[in-house]
Order: sequence, then structure tokens, then C-alpha cells
Amino acid sequence: MPWYGWLIWGAVQAALIIWVSAAVRRVTGAAEKPEASGSEKLLALYRQIEEMLDSFEEFVGETHERLDERR
Repeated sequence: MPWYGWLIWGAVQAALIIWVSAAVRRVTGAAEKPEASGSEKLLALYRQIEEMLDSFEEFVGETHERLDERR
């Protein structure tokens, strides 16, 4: 992998950590509501993780396209 590939990989991992942290904060913030059941919290977390993964896949695809254009 070229040197800039490691930079991109590091940036992608940092973004992934930030997205997961934000999703967990949103779900734990919703956990303070007494009417939310455990299954509702789990479903909300699952949806947020799916959205995060979709965004991540889109980001990786765009990055690969830019790298291909540069080559």
C-alpha cells in the first residue's frame, strides 16, 4: 500500500470511531427516557449503525474514485 493509503486508512478509522461514539451517545441519551424499552434502544442503535456503515461505504467509494482519478 502506498504511503498515502495508510493516511487514508487512518482517517477512515478515525471517522468510524467518531461515528460509533456519536451513535452510542445518541442511544444512551435516549436511554434516559423511562418509556424506552431495551428492544427499542437496541433497534435505534441498529438503525444508527446501519446509517453509519452506509455513510462509511459511500466515503470509501468516493475516496477510491478520487485515487483512481489521480492515477
